[in-house]
Amino acid sequence: MKVGIIGGGQLARMMIQASSRLALDTVILDPKKNSPAGLIGESIIAELNDPKALEELSSSCDIITYELEHLNLEILSSVLDPKKVFPNLQILEIAQDRLLEKKYINDLDIDTANFRPINSIEDIENIQFDSDCFLKLRKSGFDGRGQLRVNDQKSLISGFQKFECLPAILEQCIEFDFECSIIVGRNKSDEYCFYPITENLHHNGILIHTKLLNDNVLQKQAEDIARKIMGSSNYIGVMGIEFFNVSGNLIVNEIAPRVHNSGHWTIDGANCSQFELHLRCITNLEIPHELQIQDVQMFNILGSMPNLASLSMETNIFIHDYKKSPRENRKIGHINGVSLNNDQIQAIKQLLFL
Repeated sequence: MKVGIIGGGQLARMMIQASSRLALDTVILDPKKNSPAGLIGESIIAELNDPKALEELSSSCDIITYELEHLNLEILSSVLDPKKVFPNLQILEIAQDRLLEKKYINDLDIDTANFRPINSIEDIENIQFDSDCFLKLRKSGFDGRGQLRVNDQKSLISGFQKFECLPAILEQCIEFDFECSIIVGRNKSDEYCFYPITENLHHNGILIHTKLLNDNVLQKQAEDIARKIMGSSNYIGVMGIEFFNVSGNLIVNEIAPRVHNSGHWTIDGANCSQFELHLRCITNLEIPHELQIQDVQMFNILGSMPNLASLSMETNIFIHDYKKSPRENRKIGHINGVSLNNDQIQAIKQLLFL
């Protein structure tokens, strides 16, 4: 069986690495010859929304998946056989648009932050501020991009104009205890596989550190929410769901219809990684009924690759290099550490400037 992956970044790269355990063939579609995934796998070199390239990908593969949300749905829908595409394009459409996403989640009686659409300057005129808010573009925002913190009409108007008056939402800031997420897989037989919920630390909107929470109450909440979202959308594959924890209650921040950065620890901390689980779900291979989880933490490497020679000698530390060129705040790799001691944690943080 052959799986086509739209996008050639690190998520596709790690899917290719996982595919070798399952005897699956893969091919990616990406415009760059030296993309992280293209360096280790078969590639079609073309723009992600090139109809002819998508047709070639579809005709040569049994299953199509994607590693990013920012794709042209109109072209995908006109070219690809929907029976081959997982997760389905309906959930992709929802995840692409912050307004549709929040409405969809609220319609399932799941809590999000309070929000309202902002489509014009006129929509701003009567807004009264009781607390700080985030102005967020409805589309194309990720890793803290496409959003601004505002606290009055003046800053809101300025922010909306900075976004070129593109459709946006105004979202009330939430006072939370910490951010967390869950990675979940669902297959065509409506079977689920849940990883432990993790606590996530961000800096400037970018994930820098993930660790296991080991909280049964939050775990149950997260699993119930995931079942609602994935079951109602007939979702097949792995999904990441981000939450705010507010005094023991989980508020959904956003969903990711793909493998997720906060699940990279699963490569070295579980008997089945999120990448392998995703491939198992979409190709209808058996999924684990019980995961074996180790005490693991994940640290993102941002910007440029530091000298990690001292860490590479440690048998419980695993360095993952995406082979990407350096750029400020760019995710170029990550470190997984199993059963780390305090000295090792401090050494990692010092090397990564965390």
